[in-house]
Amino acid sequence: MILVVNKDKKLEQTIDESNFSEMGVWERTHLEEWIADNPNILGEDLLTITTEYDKFDKTSKRLDILAVDRKGKLVVIELKRDVADKFVDLQSIHYAAYCSTLNYEDIVEIRAEYSNKSTEEVDIELGDFIENDEFTDFDDQPRIILVANEFKEETLAAVLWLRISDVDIKCVKLEAYEVKDDIIVTPRIIIPLPEAKQFMIYRDQKSKRSAESRNSEESHLKTVPDDIKELYNEIKIKIEEFDGEVRVNPKKWYVAFVSKVSSANCIYLNFYQKNIKIVLNLKKGELTDPKDLAEDISEKGHRGNGDYRLTISPDDDLDQFIPLIKQSYAKYS
Repeated sequence: MILVVNKDKKLEQTIDESNFSEMGVWERTHLEEWIADNPNILGEDLLTITTEYDKFDKTSKRLDILAVDRKGKLVVIELKRDVADKFVDLQSIHYAAYCSTLNYEDIVEIRAEYSNKSTEEVDIELGDFIENDEFTDFDDQPRIILVANEFKEETLAAVLWLRISDVDIKCVKLEAYEVKDDIIVTPRIIIPLPEAKQFMIYRDQKSKRSAESRNSEESHLKTVPDDIKELYNEIKIKIEEFDGEVRVNPKKWYVAFVSKVSSANCIYLNFYQKNIKIVLNLKKGELTDPKDLAEDISEKGHRGNGDYRLTISPDDDLDQFIPLIKQSYAKYS
């Protein structure tokens, strides 16, 4: 709603929000042209590369607007005149996937054709526009901006999930008002909320640091008793003695040992308070185990690849398990 207040500070009238279809506004004829000519209405500096682009391989679909931001990222802009239907997010992902293969030379040619400029002029134009000193070419992760008069909750839920999954997608609501013979359009970024943007940056940075801290040997050993730490060091020494070509590959849920020959994770260690469980990357029937020390986990859920698991406690004779572990390493070395 818009409040119209006169010079005496008295409320003169209220104007309710309307929709573009009731005003006779068309998606391609009007809305697309307005935004292509003034992409900054979407809340940031953008340079329009083209509109109605349909030269994708093996599809005749048309992308509404393709733009570039100041950091040198391609931006896919998908427009809906009124309500963004439930498939607009999927549609935009398709377009982003199509655009992910476009390189700098492609963009120069596309912009040159759209703007009736030479490729030399566009090359200079892009060089002046992109402010990222490290930019060399467009990457394969285009951003997405969805623009509509209204968004359904299911669409917003999908967009929020995509953002959590590291897809750079944004929703801009265009509010429309009819004032006498004029149409007033006001943009509002609803995802991500501008006031929450810095918080989200801090949150993402914290999540990244947290994930990185979990991917270390220290993080796996931090909460286990000293005898389990000692057992791990003994196992590690034994494995490293196989051929000197093994390396440690800590992940969130386990510590893997990798053969430098094949770069494959061949041994997976999971840490517990009383033991260490080792998954051997061998298929059922591939392990020679005369003492029947390994557990068949081919039909059990577990972390790590392989159908056999060893459970080793600090009091166990470690040497009897080493030949079994070596078989898994030898397969990939």
